[in-house]
Amino acid sequence: MVYRGWKLHIMIIAFVACLAAAFGVQRLAYSHRVAAPLEQEFLRLEGVTGVSLADEGDRTDVILHVEPDTDVPKVYREAQRLGRTTLGASMGEVRLVDRRTPELTAAFYALHLALHEGAATGRFTLMERQLEAVLPELPVDDARFFVDDRYVYVVLVHGDAYLYELIARPETGTGARGPGA
Repeated sequence: MVYRGWKLHIMIIAFVACLAAAFGVQRLAYSHRVAAPLEQEFLRLEGVTGVSLADEGDRTDVILHVEPDTDVPKVYREAQRLGRTTLGASMGEVRLVDRRTPELTAAFYALHLALHEGAATGRFTLMERQLEAVLPELPVDDARFFVDDRYVYVVLVHGDAYLYELIARPETGTGARGPGA
């Protein structure tokens, strides 16, 4: 098709190619100027072995690979702080990658009612007694539970497999909120 001496299909193909090149250059610049330095900052956190950024609409999630013997609550809080500082309002949530197995998942579900009840009520000594009663029956080599004003952190380990779970506590008068807050 020709319009005023110009071949429209050639013009459309050239426009699409230029647009694709512009988006590619923009993505490459973002990767080198923003994403790579930010990933390096997260890798400096103790126990973090890998990091990736995932765009979720207008928010960016930080995905961390963390060793199971790491102080998970400390790393999680530092990652949230670093993400809020560098990404600002576009900070999504911090996600921890684990190597869970069906056995560890089943072990978590055997514990999850006591964990959720403890998180909801704040009765952590009762939660601890309930967990101690069930844990010897589960295929778990190591089980660690941490509590702060926002979450109950769960780390279960069996052999080379490990599971991380964060159970949000209800909002308190201290302004605590859920993930990415």
